[in-house]
Amino acid sequence: MTRIKAERREKLGKENAKKIRKQSYIPAVIYGQGKVYEHIKVKYGDMMKVLKEGATNFEIELEDGKIYKVRLQDVQIHPVLDQPIHFDFYKLND
Repeated sequence: MTRIKAERREKLGKENAKKIRKQSYIPAVIYGQGKVYEHIKVKYGDMMKVLKEGATNFEIELEDGKIYKVRLQDVQIHPVLDQPIHFDFYKLND
């Protein structure tokens, strides 16, 4: 299974998301079973590579080594730039 490295986001909100995108990251969330597990950011290049491969199920590894098995649930696309601006990942059962 493909594995993507990610980092936790401490600050949330629109302004922080803009800063994250300027650093070539994309904000994302991992949720499942009615609750949010993590607010994260993933590298733009890493995610584009995975999307081009056609993978929808993969693992996300956080900086502390915690690994989530996830499914890509939703991608928000910028209406003008036609680039992803946010990912929703659904946590799969272990």
